[in-house]
Amino acid sequence: MKNTTLFIIDDEKGIRMMLKEVFARSGYNVFTYSNPLDAKVAINEKKPAIILVDYRIPEMKGDQFAHEIREEGWKIPVILMTGTDKEEMHNIVRTGEIVEIVEKPFNIVDIVQIVEKNLYDFVNISE
Repeated sequence: MKNTTLFIIDDEKGIRMMLKEVFARSGYNVFTYSNPLDAKVAINEKKPAIILVDYRIPEMKGDQFAHEIREEGWKIPVILMTGTDKEEMHNIVRTGEIVEIVEKPFNIVDIVQIVEKNLYDFVNISE
């Protein structure tokens, strides 16, 4: 989706840079953060349409980040990336704060499709 702002929050620089390159080539405005506190501050200014966040990051876990931005009134779809088994994460999705979980390592084509599907779903539900 052209000109859509996407946040990527991960403490692994290689993952941030790889995802930034892939999504920028697809026309997204991509902002990367190594910690969720910086991303929370930037939400007011950048207004992301969707957020990819790692589950295990410094300062707070990815699901806590999603919970806190919901508490602040943001209704941004959040996709959780994790090296933890997806089945173990099942209860996190039930909260409604995480729209999808992507297991690491992931396929680039798959993650792009997941982001686009969730953006499409969010836009159509919001209208």
